[in-house]
Amino acid sequence: MNLSKALLSIAVGVPAALSAAEYQSLSSFVDAAGQHVVYVSGAGHVNQLYFGSSWTNQDLTAMTGGPTAAAVVTSFVDSSGHEHIGYISPVTSHVNQLYFNGGAWSNQDITASAGGNLADANYPMTSYVDHSGGQHICYIDASANLNQYYNNGAGWVYQNITAAGHGNPVLYSTLLSSFVDSSNYQHIAYEDTGSHINQILYNGAGWINQTLSNYGGTPDSYTPLTAFLDSSQGQHIAYVDSSLHIDQLYYNRSTWVNQNLSSLAGSGPGQNDAITSFIDGANGLHVAWIDSSSDINVLTSYGGVTWSNQNVTAAVGGSPDYRTCLTSWVDSSGGLHIAYISAANGHAYQLYWNGSAWANQDITALGGGSNPQL
Repeated sequence: MNLSKALLSIAVGVPAALSAAEYQSLSSFVDAAGQHVVYVSGAGHVNQLYFGSSWTNQDLTAMTGGPTAAAVVTSFVDSSGHEHIGYISPVTSHVNQLYFNGGAWSNQDITASAGGNLADANYPMTSYVDHSGGQHICYIDASANLNQYYNNGAGWVYQNITAAGHGNPVLYSTLLSSFVDSSNYQHIAYEDTGSHINQILYNGAGWINQTLSNYGGTPDSYTPLTAFLDSSQGQHIAYVDSSLHIDQLYYNRSTWVNQNLSSLAGSGPGQNDAITSFIDGANGLHVAWIDSSSDINVLTSYGGVTWSNQNVTAAVGGSPDYRTCLTSWVDSSGGLHIAYISAANGHAYQLYWNGSAWANQDITALGGGSNPQL
């Protein structure tokens, strides 16, 4: 697997980002200062493990005095390089953000300032920055509607996206993933209550919903998913199908098609728990997933025609918890990273590709801090 040509601008806060971080109990991003892995501790505190020259841990809830958090977090970097972490208070069902303005962290209750439907703390979130610098934090309410808070520089405003785009009810167990294409169109992928993969799309004039499973594929009823844009503007939504294979819905700038990536790569069945994606500088497509033995695998394609699979934890060690989520990023040197939670000690670990080999690292042991929630 040629992983040495890694894309340097995959950080979620860059409007041209090719993969949105997956928004579960782990989230990650890269900014000018370094690498960040965000999680919620067993005490409900939002923490980040931060790598500049070494790993350190910060309890951001303790630092800011913000409320405790449900397990789901989402993160991004804005067009000014400032850091944002969105989460939900399980007490008030308000969407909050932890915000770093370049000098200090602060907490903001967005629901209190902008109004809108209360969030369901059991659902996931996603976030992104559009090409105009607009900030978006998306969440699901108790009526299975997708909602967003949007900040264009003048303050946060609320919108019910499902109502605006005539979308389908969102499945409670779905993940959300998002990206922005070269036309500044905004895409949010989700699974509906009929077990169909959908995207709700903002095309510059308004929101519209598309049921993409009409183009093929049978998603598992509790599938994770991940969405990304390749360097040719091809759109990808990878997910777990009803046979626990990894499929993708792929838009080739003409039509959507469904591909069974596991069959193409000759890999075995997965679990319906976690999936993440990233892309390297040679437009190599990578989908990381967990197999039935709780090993982390990476499906890789250069050109999108043939796919190969590598069991990374079998090669370098590691014992992912079967309940773990995954998040991935590419650092400023082109190193590839996949973070997970270990079954051995509950720590956050990363699988790290340095251009020539994979390694497994206990980043909680390196940086300190409490264990993440599962």
